[in-house]
Amino acid sequence: MKDPALHIRRSNLSSIFVELGIDVKFIPAIMEKAIKYSIKNRVVVTTKSKGKKKSDRHIESDTNLVDQFNRIYSETMLTNNIKTLTITRSSIQYLTLKEVCYQALEFSKMFNLEAEKGFKLYVDIGVKLLGRTFSLYRLKGNANKIVEWYRDDQIIINDPSPNKTTGMVIAWSEAVKKYFSTTLTINSKDLAHFVHAKNDAESVKASSQDWIDAQFEKWSYLNIIPQFTQLYGDNAKLIYEMYMAKTKKTNKKEFFKKPINEQDIPTKAAEQAKIIREARIHKSVESTGSENAG
Repeated sequence: MKDPALHIRRSNLSSIFVELGIDVKFIPAIMEKAIKYSIKNRVVVTTKSKGKKKSDRHIESDTNLVDQFNRIYSETMLTNNIKTLTITRSSIQYLTLKEVCYQALEFSKMFNLEAEKGFKLYVDIGVKLLGRTFSLYRLKGNANKIVEWYRDDQIIINDPSPNKTTGMVIAWSEAVKKYFSTTLTINSKDLAHFVHAKNDAESVKASSQDWIDAQFEKWSYLNIIPQFTQLYGDNAKLIYEMYMAKTKKTNKKEFFKKPINEQDIPTKAAEQAKIIREARIHKSVESTGSENAG
Protein backbone atom coordinates (compact mmCIF):
# COMPACT_ATOMS: atom_id res chain seq x y z
CA MET A 1 0.00 0.00 0.00
CA LYS A 2 1.21 3.50 -0.84
CA ASP A 3 -0.40 4.95 2.28
CA PRO A 4 -0.83 2.14 4.84
CA ALA A 5 -3.30 2.46 7.72
CA LEU A 6 -2.61 1.55 11.36
CA HIS A 7 -5.27 -0.02 13.57
CA ILE A 8 -4.05 -1.35 16.96
CA ARG A 9 -5.15 -1.36 20.60
CA ARG A 10 -3.81 1.29 23.03
CA SER A 11 -2.19 -1.41 25.17
CA ASN A 12 -0.25 -2.70 22.17
CA LEU A 13 0.83 0.83 21.33
CA SER A 14 2.08 1.27 24.89
CA SER A 15 4.16 -1.91 24.56
CA ILE A 16 5.72 -0.63 21.35
CA PHE A 17 6.58 2.68 23.06
CA VAL A 18 8.27 0.83 25.92
CA GLU A 19 10.27 -1.32 23.48
CA LEU A 20 11.40 1.78 21.59
CA GLY A 21 12.19 3.68 24.80
CA ILE A 22 9.52 6.29 24.22
CA ASP A 23 7.72 7.73 27.22
CA VAL A 24 4.12 6.35 27.29
CA LYS A 25 2.84 9.64 28.72
CA PHE A 26 2.73 10.94 25.14
CA ILE A 27 0.15 8.33 24.09
CA PRO A 28 -3.00 10.27 25.21
CA ALA A 29 -1.85 13.37 23.34
CA ILE A 30 -1.01 11.33 20.22
CA MET A 31 -4.43 9.63 20.28
CA GLU A 32 -6.19 12.95 20.74
CA LYS A 33 -4.38 14.38 17.72
CA ALA A 34 -5.01 11.19 15.68
CA ILE A 35 -8.82 11.42 16.06
CA LYS A 36 -9.16 14.02 13.30
CA TYR A 37 -7.29 11.69 10.95
CA SER A 38 -9.65 8.74 11.56
CA ILE A 39 -10.48 6.83 8.36
CA LYS A 40 -14.24 6.99 7.94
CA ASN A 41 -14.68 5.05 4.70
CA ARG A 42 -12.82 1.89 5.70
CA VAL A 43 -14.22 -1.00 7.73
CA VAL A 44 -12.09 -3.51 9.59
CA VAL A 45 -13.69 -6.96 9.60
CA THR A 46 -12.71 -9.38 12.35
CA THR A 47 -13.54 -13.02 11.71
CA LYS A 48 -12.34 -16.51 12.43
CA SER A 49 -9.53 -17.90 10.32
CA LYS A 50 -11.83 -20.29 8.39
CA GLY A 51 -14.41 -17.58 7.71
CA LYS A 52 -11.68 -15.13 6.72
CA LYS A 53 -10.29 -17.54 4.12
CA LYS A 54 -13.77 -18.06 2.69
CA SER A 55 -14.37 -14.31 2.60
CA ASP A 56 -10.99 -13.73 0.94
CA ARG A 57 -11.79 -16.33 -1.73
CA HIS A 58 -15.17 -14.71 -2.41
CA ILE A 59 -13.63 -11.25 -2.77
CA GLU A 60 -10.89 -12.62 -5.00
CA SER A 61 -13.47 -14.43 -7.16
CA ASP A 62 -15.58 -11.27 -7.53
CA THR A 63 -12.51 -9.21 -8.37
CA ASN A 64 -11.41 -11.70 -11.05
CA LEU A 65 -14.92 -11.67 -12.53
CA VAL A 66 -14.98 -7.88 -12.76
CA ASP A 67 -11.49 -7.88 -14.26
CA GLN A 68 -12.67 -10.39 -16.88
CA PHE A 69 -15.67 -8.23 -17.75
CA ASN A 70 -13.50 -5.10 -17.81
CA ARG A 71 -11.16 -6.74 -20.34
CA ILE A 72 -14.05 -7.76 -22.62
CA TYR A 73 -15.68 -4.33 -22.25
CA SER A 74 -12.41 -2.54 -23.20
CA GLU A 75 -11.85 -4.84 -26.20
CA THR A 76 -15.40 -4.21 -27.46
CA MET A 77 -14.98 -0.46 -27.12
CA LEU A 78 -11.76 -0.65 -29.13
CA THR A 79 -13.33 -2.86 -31.83
CA ASN A 80 -16.26 -0.45 -32.27
CA ASN A 81 -14.09 2.70 -32.16
CA ILE A 82 -15.88 3.98 -29.07
CA LYS A 83 -13.73 6.41 -27.12
CA THR A 84 -13.69 5.61 -23.44
CA LEU A 85 -11.32 6.01 -20.50
CA THR A 86 -9.47 3.01 -19.12
CA ILE A 87 -11.26 1.86 -15.98
CA THR A 88 -9.12 0.73 -13.03
CA ARG A 89 -10.12 -0.26 -9.51
CA SER A 90 -9.48 3.29 -8.35
CA SER A 91 -11.56 4.86 -11.14
CA ILE A 92 -14.82 6.68 -10.43
CA GLN A 93 -16.55 4.42 -12.97
CA TYR A 94 -15.35 1.19 -11.36
CA LEU A 95 -18.44 0.77 -9.16
CA THR A 96 -20.71 1.20 -12.22
CA LEU A 97 -18.57 -1.29 -14.16
CA LYS A 98 -18.98 -3.75 -11.30
CA GLU A 99 -22.78 -3.35 -11.35
CA VAL A 100 -22.91 -3.88 -15.13
CA CYS A 101 -20.67 -6.94 -14.70
CA TYR A 102 -23.24 -8.53 -12.37
CA GLN A 103 -26.07 -7.65 -14.80
CA ALA A 104 -24.12 -9.39 -17.56
CA LEU A 105 -23.55 -12.36 -15.26
CA GLU A 106 -27.32 -12.68 -14.63
CA PHE A 107 -27.87 -12.44 -18.40
CA SER A 108 -25.39 -15.28 -18.94
CA LYS A 109 -27.08 -17.48 -16.34
CA MET A 110 -30.54 -16.75 -17.78
CA PHE A 111 -29.56 -18.07 -21.21
CA ASN A 112 -27.14 -20.78 -19.98
CA LEU A 113 -24.07 -19.08 -21.44
CA GLU A 114 -20.50 -19.24 -20.20
CA ALA A 115 -19.37 -15.99 -18.60
CA GLU A 116 -16.87 -15.18 -21.36
CA LYS A 117 -19.46 -15.59 -24.14
CA GLY A 118 -22.27 -14.00 -22.11
CA PHE A 119 -20.21 -10.92 -21.26
CA LYS A 120 -19.21 -10.45 -24.91
CA LEU A 121 -22.81 -10.82 -26.12
CA TYR A 122 -24.11 -8.46 -23.44
CA VAL A 123 -21.76 -5.62 -24.38
CA ASP A 124 -22.18 -6.23 -28.14
CA ILE A 125 -25.98 -6.02 -27.85
CA GLY A 126 -25.63 -2.87 -25.75
CA VAL A 127 -23.56 -1.25 -28.50
CA LYS A 128 -26.14 -2.18 -31.17
CA LEU A 129 -29.04 -1.06 -29.00
CA LEU A 130 -27.62 2.29 -27.91
CA GLY A 131 -25.63 3.22 -31.03
CA ARG A 132 -24.10 6.68 -30.82
CA THR A 133 -25.60 7.28 -27.38
CA PHE A 134 -23.62 4.40 -25.87
CA SER A 135 -22.02 4.88 -22.48
CA LEU A 136 -21.35 2.68 -19.47
CA TYR A 137 -24.13 4.38 -17.51
CA ARG A 138 -26.66 3.86 -20.33
CA LEU A 139 -25.54 0.23 -20.61
CA LYS A 140 -26.40 -0.18 -16.94
CA GLY A 141 -29.87 1.34 -17.46
CA ASN A 142 -30.81 -0.90 -20.40
CA ALA A 143 -30.45 -4.34 -18.83
CA ASN A 144 -34.07 -5.36 -19.57
CA LYS A 145 -33.90 -4.21 -23.19
CA ILE A 146 -30.71 -6.20 -23.73
CA VAL A 147 -32.44 -9.33 -22.41
CA GLU A 148 -35.46 -8.70 -24.70
CA TRP A 149 -33.16 -8.11 -27.69
CA TYR A 150 -31.38 -11.44 -27.26
CA ARG A 151 -34.63 -13.31 -26.51
CA ASP A 152 -36.21 -11.96 -29.72
CA ASP A 153 -33.14 -13.04 -31.67
CA GLN A 154 -33.52 -16.58 -30.34
CA ILE A 155 -37.24 -16.64 -31.22
CA ILE A 156 -36.47 -15.65 -34.82
CA ILE A 157 -33.53 -18.06 -35.18
CA ASN A 158 -35.49 -21.00 -33.76
CA ASP A 159 -38.73 -20.32 -35.69
CA PRO A 160 -39.89 -23.78 -36.96
CA SER A 161 -41.92 -22.31 -39.86
CA PRO A 162 -40.29 -19.08 -41.13
CA ASN A 163 -42.26 -19.21 -44.41
CA LYS A 164 -45.53 -18.96 -42.51
CA THR A 165 -44.11 -16.08 -40.51
CA THR A 166 -43.27 -14.34 -43.79
CA GLY A 167 -46.89 -14.94 -44.83
CA MET A 168 -48.03 -13.12 -41.68
CA VAL A 169 -45.78 -10.17 -42.56
CA ILE A 170 -47.25 -10.07 -46.09
CA ALA A 171 -50.78 -10.14 -44.63
CA TRP A 172 -49.82 -7.20 -42.39
CA SER A 173 -48.49 -5.24 -45.41
CA GLU A 174 -51.74 -5.92 -47.29
CA ALA A 175 -53.77 -4.68 -44.33
CA VAL A 176 -51.71 -1.47 -44.18
CA LYS A 177 -52.53 -0.86 -47.85
CA LYS A 178 -56.20 -1.75 -47.39
CA TYR A 179 -56.91 0.30 -44.27
CA PHE A 180 -54.43 3.18 -44.61
CA SER A 181 -53.58 3.30 -48.34
CA THR A 182 -49.84 3.34 -47.65
CA THR A 183 -46.81 1.06 -47.63
CA LEU A 184 -44.63 0.33 -44.60
CA THR A 185 -41.66 -1.95 -43.96
CA ILE A 186 -40.73 -3.67 -40.72
CA ASN A 187 -37.41 -3.77 -38.90
CA SER A 188 -35.73 -7.17 -38.75
CA LYS A 189 -35.98 -7.07 -34.94
CA ASP A 190 -39.78 -6.75 -35.19
CA LEU A 191 -40.01 -10.15 -36.88
CA ALA A 192 -40.29 -11.82 -33.46
CA HIS A 193 -43.74 -10.23 -33.03
CA PHE A 194 -44.94 -11.89 -36.23
CA VAL A 195 -43.64 -15.26 -35.03
CA HIS A 196 -45.90 -14.87 -31.98
CA ALA A 197 -48.82 -13.73 -34.16
CA LYS A 198 -48.37 -16.71 -36.50
CA ASN A 199 -48.30 -19.14 -33.56
CA ASP A 200 -51.50 -17.68 -32.09
CA ALA A 201 -53.26 -17.73 -35.47
CA GLU A 202 -52.30 -21.38 -35.99
CA SER A 203 -53.63 -22.26 -32.54
CA VAL A 204 -57.18 -21.26 -33.66
CA LYS A 205 -56.71 -22.41 -37.29
CA ALA A 206 -56.96 -18.86 -38.61
CA SER A 207 -55.60 -17.72 -41.96
CA SER A 208 -52.91 -15.04 -41.81
CA GLN A 209 -55.07 -12.47 -43.61
CA ASP A 210 -58.18 -13.05 -41.48
CA TRP A 211 -56.07 -12.81 -38.32
CA ILE A 212 -54.40 -9.55 -39.34
CA ASP A 213 -57.59 -8.01 -40.79
CA ALA A 214 -59.36 -8.69 -37.51
CA GLN A 215 -56.72 -6.72 -35.58
CA PHE A 216 -56.78 -3.81 -38.05
CA GLU A 217 -60.60 -3.74 -38.11
CA LYS A 218 -60.63 -3.44 -34.33
CA TRP A 219 -58.46 -0.30 -34.32
CA SER A 220 -59.55 1.26 -37.62
CA TYR A 221 -62.15 3.47 -35.92
CA LEU A 222 -59.31 5.24 -34.11
CA ASN A 223 -57.41 5.55 -37.41
CA ILE A 224 -54.29 3.97 -35.94
CA ILE A 225 -52.24 0.97 -36.97
CA PRO A 226 -52.22 -1.65 -34.20
CA GLN A 227 -48.91 -1.98 -32.41
CA PHE A 228 -46.91 -5.14 -33.04
CA THR A 229 -47.51 -6.28 -29.47
CA GLN A 230 -51.29 -6.08 -30.16
CA LEU A 231 -51.06 -8.68 -32.95
CA TYR A 232 -50.90 -11.60 -30.52
CA GLY A 233 -52.04 -12.69 -27.09
CA ASP A 234 -55.41 -13.54 -25.53
CA ASN A 235 -56.92 -10.19 -26.50
CA ALA A 236 -55.91 -10.68 -30.14
CA LYS A 237 -57.61 -14.10 -30.14
CA LEU A 238 -60.81 -12.58 -28.77
CA ILE A 239 -60.70 -9.83 -31.42
CA TYR A 240 -60.32 -12.47 -34.13
CA GLU A 241 -63.33 -14.48 -32.88
CA MET A 242 -65.50 -11.35 -32.74
CA TYR A 243 -64.38 -10.36 -36.24
CA MET A 244 -65.22 -13.79 -37.68
CA ALA A 245 -68.66 -13.73 -36.06
CA LYS A 246 -69.30 -10.19 -37.29
CA THR A 247 -68.31 -10.99 -40.86
CA LYS A 248 -70.28 -14.30 -40.71
CA LYS A 249 -67.20 -16.26 -41.73
CA THR A 250 -67.51 -18.61 -38.80
CA ASN A 251 -68.71 -22.04 -39.93
CA LYS A 252 -69.69 -20.59 -43.33
CA LYS A 253 -69.07 -23.94 -45.07
CA GLU A 254 -71.05 -25.80 -42.45
CA PHE A 255 -74.04 -23.51 -43.07
CA PHE A 256 -74.69 -25.03 -46.51
CA LYS A 257 -74.27 -28.65 -45.45
CA LYS A 258 -77.38 -30.81 -45.09
CA PRO A 259 -77.84 -31.76 -41.43
CA ILE A 260 -77.27 -35.46 -40.83
CA ASN A 261 -80.50 -37.48 -40.20
CA GLU A 262 -82.62 -34.35 -40.59
CA GLN A 263 -85.14 -33.40 -43.28
CA ASP A 264 -84.67 -30.33 -45.46
CA ILE A 265 -86.62 -27.32 -44.28
CA PRO A 266 -89.35 -26.78 -46.93
CA THR A 267 -89.50 -23.38 -48.64
CA LYS A 268 -92.74 -21.56 -49.56
CA ALA A 269 -92.30 -22.41 -53.27
CA ALA A 270 -91.79 -26.08 -52.41
CA GLU A 271 -94.96 -26.10 -50.31
CA GLN A 272 -96.99 -24.59 -53.20
CA ALA A 273 -95.56 -27.10 -55.69
CA LYS A 274 -96.48 -29.92 -53.30
CA ILE A 275 -100.10 -28.67 -53.02
CA ILE A 276 -100.46 -28.41 -56.83
CA ARG A 277 -98.96 -31.87 -57.30
CA GLU A 278 -101.30 -33.42 -54.74
CA ALA A 279 -104.30 -31.63 -56.32
CA ARG A 280 -103.44 -33.02 -59.76
CA ILE A 281 -103.05 -36.54 -58.34
CA HIS A 282 -106.42 -36.21 -56.59
CA LYS A 283 -108.11 -34.97 -59.78
CA SER A 284 -106.57 -37.80 -61.81
CA VAL A 285 -107.87 -40.36 -59.31
CA GLU A 286 -111.39 -38.88 -59.46
CA SER A 287 -111.40 -38.98 -63.30
CA THR A 288 -110.30 -42.61 -63.32
CA GLY A 289 -113.05 -43.52 -60.85
CA SER A 290 -115.75 -41.85 -63.00
CA GLU A 291 -114.68 -43.72 -66.15
CA ASN A 292 -114.77 -47.07 -64.37
CA ALA A 293 -118.23 -46.33 -63.00
CA GLY A 294 -119.53 -45.57 -66.56
